[in-house]
Amino acid sequence: MAAPTAAERTITRAPPISRTFTQWTPDDLDAALALTGAGSLQRAADLCWALLGDARVRAALETRVKGLLRLPLTWEEAGDRRSAGRVVKALDGGDFYAAHSEAALYALCAWGILLGIGIARRVWVRQKSGRWLGVLKPYDPRYLRWDAHRRVWVVRTDAGEIDILPGDRRWVLYAPSCSGQPDGDERPWLWGAWRACAKAWLGADLAWSDWMGHSEIHGSPIRTANFNPGMLEAVQKGTVEKPRREELADALANLGGDTALVPVPGYEIKLVEAVAKTWEMFPKEMDVAARTIVVAITGQASSVEVLDGQETGATLHGQVRGDLIRADGQTLATCLHDQSIVDYTAINFGDDELAPWPRYQTDPPVDVKARAESYRALGDGIAALERVLPEGKVLDRQAMFEQAGIPLKNAPATPPPAPLPTTTPPPDVAA
Repeated sequence: MAAPTAAERTITRAPPISRTFTQWTPDDLDAALALTGAGSLQRAADLCWALLGDARVRAALETRVKGLLRLPLTWEEAGDRRSAGRVVKALDGGDFYAAHSEAALYALCAWGILLGIGIARRVWVRQKSGRWLGVLKPYDPRYLRWDAHRRVWVVRTDAGEIDILPGDRRWVLYAPSCSGQPDGDERPWLWGAWRACAKAWLGADLAWSDWMGHSEIHGSPIRTANFNPGMLEAVQKGTVEKPRREELADALANLGGDTALVPVPGYEIKLVEAVAKTWEMFPKEMDVAARTIVVAITGQASSVEVLDGQETGATLHGQVRGDLIRADGQTLATCLHDQSIVDYTAINFGDDELAPWPRYQTDPPVDVKARAESYRALGDGIAALERVLPEGKVLDRQAMFEQAGIPLKNAPATPPPAPLPTTTPPPDVAA
């Protein structure tokens, strides 16, 4: 058993955040995309952090990622069966879950889907069993960049920049749209959902601000006073005191709740309120943006509304497109196998060829009720067809069952009847 080296056991920490963007404009979106062309992901990652503050983005990501992580996990052994069984037993017995918490896997996958690439550092700890575990710790992708001249990923830490080399036991990179080990030349950030979500999110954010400003104005009608022209003659004759407009304006400006105001003679207090329904455009804009965001992340619009239990596998297949679920399961399994489990196996069992493959069970659960109803409908249909068959014709039931996907097998052969017992004549007593 070879322990990780001192360099591999060095704990790296992220530098302090230098600046956080709180307001975004269309020019900022263009700048974030332009900077990725040079391999810098800082502004794009900052934009993703802003996207994560949106309820729709967060709900869609949690549905897709947490639903996957709740699915059953099995193992496909590799190498010598006897030795491979020991590795699987250790991983399934707790080592895998201790090293790959659901929170760490969620952050890694969510960033991989949203930004196009996720990063996690590995902290090597020794268990009571004596085995070494590379515990995944989420790392902010804003400190990750691709050096196109040297063809290497570079991560910024509090101690300076570090190159991430192939086979590095300190880092895990997850890029679901890249082949194998993430290569910056494939520009994984361009495959991230952030590009499809950004404009819709910004539009919804601006519509929300406009809606709130519209509500503030409409919720506070203008208080004004109209002069009664019929009082003009009385004012000129001096029979009515001349209205003091400045004093009345000050009184209206200082008017608070539950306040009584007696206007001077000749003036009538009124409220000027807007009656047009222009506010209706704002929720419609936000609804279109929400659908765009959800389609970009889950592949379908049926999961726009947040449902109870959305973070579990129970509703995963109803809210996320099936091919995305299967692809996420495969790409995550490949990432964990190549960048985590291989090292674990080599360090603790001396042979990386024994590293098993994790397999998420991504097949949708069987709807027993729906299947029973379809079988019943098929049986009723067959019975109805047989009643109207032309003379001399029979229905090929086996072909219909096969087309419906109903498994069939040959009935067991009927055993031949047991032979009748033979009777022997009694012995001749006289003899």
